[in-house]
Amino acid sequence: MADGDNFQEQQQNRAQRRLLFDGFNFQATNGGVNDASTRHQLNNPRHSPDLITDKMYTSPPEEKLQINNAEQDLSRFAISENSNSFPQSQQSCIIQLQNAKNLLHSMSRTNTGLYQQQQQSTVANIDNNNAENQLRNNEDLSVTQRNGQILMIDNPELSYYKSALESERARRSHSEKLIESQRLKLLEYEENLLQIKSSDMKKTLCMQQLEQMIPNIVDEWKQKELEYQKQLQQRDQRFTKVKHEKDQQFQENQLLHTQLKDKSEQIQQMIKDRERWKSEADQKQKDLSHIQQKLHQQETTNQQLKFEYEQVYLSIYLSIYAWLLFFCQMDDELKREISKLQRTIEHNEQDLEEKRVKLENVQKESTRVLTEHQTKIKQIELELDEQRRDNV
Repeated sequence: MADGDNFQEQQQNRAQRRLLFDGFNFQATNGGVNDASTRHQLNNPRHSPDLITDKMYTSPPEEKLQINNAEQDLSRFAISENSNSFPQSQQSCIIQLQNAKNLLHSMSRTNTGLYQQQQQSTVANIDNNNAENQLRNNEDLSVTQRNGQILMIDNPELSYYKSALESERARRSHSEKLIESQRLKLLEYEENLLQIKSSDMKKTLCMQQLEQMIPNIVDEWKQKELEYQKQLQQRDQRFTKVKHEKDQQFQENQLLHTQLKDKSEQIQQMIKDRERWKSEADQKQKDLSHIQQKLHQQETTNQQLKFEYEQVYLSIYLSIYAWLLFFCQMDDELKREISKLQRTIEHNEQDLEEKRVKLENVQKESTRVLTEHQTKIKQIELELDEQRRDNV
């Protein structure tokens, strides 16, 4: 009879230990823990659910692998952002910028498709995990209820453990809700990280294309400048040649003026000696008329040459003035384009710096919260082990 009583007591003790173990067990799927009773929370405030912040979560191996990959991508993104330098361009072209804009548009469409596929797959995984966790919780609840009813009939002292078990279940459901909310927040952070990475890739590609386009544009403008210098040299040579011809004409005119002066003096002398040299005066008069005709012809030729010289000088002056206006306009346009490109580059650099600072702050905050909750989970595990030993 005593052996039978001892055997029944051993069976009851085993059932009590099994119930306690089931009540304090961890879930391997979503990392949740059972809640303590309200009485236990009041007696021991360290185990209250209020101290479990919204950042506590554990993940299955697949989700942990995704989180590690996201953290590695974030670290690579920070390193590449620090190492990259954005060069200041000096020349630009509207056509090349339009091509870069079209490339960005096409890249954004492909990245949005990939992002939607990843989001759908993550939502499906979360739904599957939630369904599995609900089934396991229902099975555990049914088993513990049946065991509890059997043991309550045999031993009324288990009422206390039953209330503790129910409170731990409530605490467990509360922590699972918190974990689910934190998992959704983690997915949002991963989505933001993917968007920032895609925008950074687009900007780096655009900067690379601009760096490849700018040397070609600079070479083209240098070639145009060389051609313009050659044309200026040719015009200078023509101008010097015309100037030399003008000097020659001026010397000839001086000679003609001196000759005319000599002839006029001779005419005056001939008029004075007209009476004495009447016969010679007639001959001299004929010579004088002939010389005047030549002089008139020479004057007409001089006027024509002068008119042609003025036309050539005017055409050269107008062409030089037109070229100067053209190059002044081109210089102003280039300066405006360069200033516009520099403003856009500075604006993009500021946006990238702000996003990088935000990402670093989010990463630091997440790591801090993870470490805090890991320490809290370890403390809870140690306290649960101590309670389990005390109950055993």
